[in-house]
Amino acid sequence: MRGQPKGWQRRAVVALRLVLFGLCAPMSTRAQSLSVSGSPPAMKVTTAAAGSAPTAVTDASTTYSTRTTGSTTKKITVQLNSNMPTGITLRVALAATTGATTLGAVTLTTTAQDAVTNITNTNSQTKAITYTLSATLAAGVVTSSTRTITFTLAAYP
Repeated sequence: MRGQPKGWQRRAVVALRLVLFGLCAPMSTRAQSLSVSGSPPAMKVTTAAAGSAPTAVTDASTTYSTRTTGSTTKKITVQLNSNMPTGITLRVALAATTGATTLGAVTLTTTAQDAVTNITNTNSQTKAITYTLSATLAAGVVTSSTRTITFTLAAYP
């Protein structure tokens, strides 16, 4: 490809558009809920210092809101609709609501993974979501693609 650096100088170019879905378990008479404020902008890894891995890109422009019925403890799981390309990693970190526990930056896969556990708040709380997209030199130039992340409110443990 014309204009593309060679060998170790090659930059990984990755663009990712995220479509987010907030799902929750069936509602009781006193509603429990999980919602996500929207999708972050397209994320693109475009820079790397010579001889170093490409610079990861972070976005913290979205939030989630949740509350429970108070009768049961909940957790939020996250998962992708399809795997990331080889050499590309997408992580998500959800700030914990009061009394809950965050598991920090979770590497997303097609398997549901806990992101926040021990959720007991009965009043709605809104907290930050941070996405981090990273690439290795081996990823090379990757075609722009879209991934869907599903956030699910479920019983814990």
